[in-house]
Amino acid sequence: MLTRPTERIPPLLPSLRALATAGGVVVAAAMLVLASSRVVAPLFDNVSLQGIHDWDSSAAMRYITVLSLKTFHELPWYNPYLCGGFPAWPYSDATPNLVSIFLPFYLTMPILTALRAEILGNLVISLLGAYAVAARYTTSIALRALVATMYTLNGRWALQTATGHAWHLQYALAPVALFFFDVACDRGRSKWALGGGIAIAMMVYQGGLYPVPHTALLLGCMAFLKAVLDRSARPLIALSIAGASAIGLSGPKLLPMIELMTRYPRIIESNEVIGIDQLTAMLTSPAQSVRQGAAPVPAYGWHEWGMYIGWPMLLAMGLALMFARRARDNAARIVGLLFFVLSLGAFSKYAPWTILHKVPVFASQHVPSRFMYLGFLPLTLAFAGWFGGVLEHPIARRLLLHILVWIPVWYCVMDVASVSRITMEQAFGLKMPAVAWHPVFKHVVWPAYNYEPRGAWAGPSLPAMMSNEGFLGCYSVPDRAEPHGAVATSAPGYRGEVHFEDDSGTATIVHWSPNRAEVEYAGATPGAILVYNMNYDPNWRADGRPSFEHQHAVATRVTASRGTVEFRYFPRMLPWGLLFFGTTVALALWGGRLLRFWQIAIRRASHIVQSFGREGATKAQPQMPVC
Repeated sequence: MLTRPTERIPPLLPSLRALATAGGVVVAAAMLVLASSRVVAPLFDNVSLQGIHDWDSSAAMRYITVLSLKTFHELPWYNPYLCGGFPAWPYSDATPNLVSIFLPFYLTMPILTALRAEILGNLVISLLGAYAVAARYTTSIALRALVATMYTLNGRWALQTATGHAWHLQYALAPVALFFFDVACDRGRSKWALGGGIAIAMMVYQGGLYPVPHTALLLGCMAFLKAVLDRSARPLIALSIAGASAIGLSGPKLLPMIELMTRYPRIIESNEVIGIDQLTAMLTSPAQSVRQGAAPVPAYGWHEWGMYIGWPMLLAMGLALMFARRARDNAARIVGLLFFVLSLGAFSKYAPWTILHKVPVFASQHVPSRFMYLGFLPLTLAFAGWFGGVLEHPIARRLLLHILVWIPVWYCVMDVASVSRITMEQAFGLKMPAVAWHPVFKHVVWPAYNYEPRGAWAGPSLPAMMSNEGFLGCYSVPDRAEPHGAVATSAPGYRGEVHFEDDSGTATIVHWSPNRAEVEYAGATPGAILVYNMNYDPNWRADGRPSFEHQHAVATRVTASRGTVEFRYFPRMLPWGLLFFGTTVALALWGGRLLRFWQIAIRRASHIVQSFGREGATKAQPQMPVC
């Protein structure tokens, strides 16, 4: 009699599910690559062209790193090329490529090519970070890809990138910080918060003037809400670890930056207000680019307000606000709503932005529409978490839905990519002049070279630096470093790059670099004032002693009739910042061991005390007679 084989045949459904998952990964990767390529391709049509608006200033802030390292073989502490001289390392926007994974590109590529490499690199970081944090909210590959591409490539990113707001690129690290924070909220994973601290510290080093406080606010609100909703202190512990490590690891940049900001406080009014109609146009009108706005805006141009995401994504955010009820989704939707209300501006004396603008750091910011970009992330995460939960069981039973979900996702992504591409086509269109390097540095009122056509907001700062000229009329640093101590060579009051105030002797610079000027002098009266034609900053020293300010320039007194004086710039808060950094690294590496050591020591000490207490109680207890 024949019998059927007893071997168990693997069911077909799990195989189809695995195949659908693998196919989803392939489709997601293809969509990410295709959408990104569509948006950034115009940047590489002609890599010899400079960007419009603020790209000259952003390039100049990066080129001082290249010049200092490659030409003068020193670190970029000071920038003599902007506005008569201004601190480089202590300035938040300056030298953002020194402590950066993109430094090798700047040291090996032409500056304009390296700018494009940095844009592309941050785009990749943003996509991967947003995808990773989306994976914490949903198992749907399609929804993860939707969150990643919509956050990274929306119209706001394109407008800010096209106009040279290079600091906006640092929002790429915000989802990375959020990912590590979210993992650290799980039981037994507090150490993951260090990753969030590293991400924020890198934002500080790379000039994230707005992204840093906005990301800190995002994590703070998320931690508070998660602690309340989950009834757990773990989110607050994770926030503390991330915040402390971010401050400590960024100390070498942060402390000099704070010291500089105390001398150049940036308190700016921000009374801008936008209405619901304007907000709707910003988010849904495809007729927007650098040259075209979709609605009237309060100030500063459309690039500061637009953020095209399309009607489907606006509907998705509305659904998230109404239906996302899980604890994780609920925290995200509340924070996202808060950020969007902040973006409406000072519509009331009790408006969130009116109140927040009184807080230090935020008091130096304006254009509250910048909150929209980061607020979009938690709202899309809340949507992905809710909608992914709705689809989970139907997709498990009907595998055809795996394919059908991709249709609206693909449409939304490609629609946004098409609008962003139009903006990026207008980004880089200035022809660089042919520049010759002058062996002797000098200050000029206006550089001899300019772009064609003249489209740089801050003027031709980069061509001036490439010709070894200091551009006094620049618009690249706080308050334009006024009042200037440096005098242009063509100005009536020019007396040389170094001179004696009483004309008692002669002085000549024999060695010069951005951080240093070695001066030989003769025929001077002891005690005479020697003036270096550079804006004064208290971090300048002369022969190791503090210099002083003379008519806003750097000066010192000579002690002999002839000799040598070395003026040198070094950020005096840097050693303290390095101490902060080293302490933080040590605590991160050995803090857990130290904590366990003290816990064991305390436990053993308590056992010893308790044992002595028990022995004493035993001796003091009266002995009962034995019957």
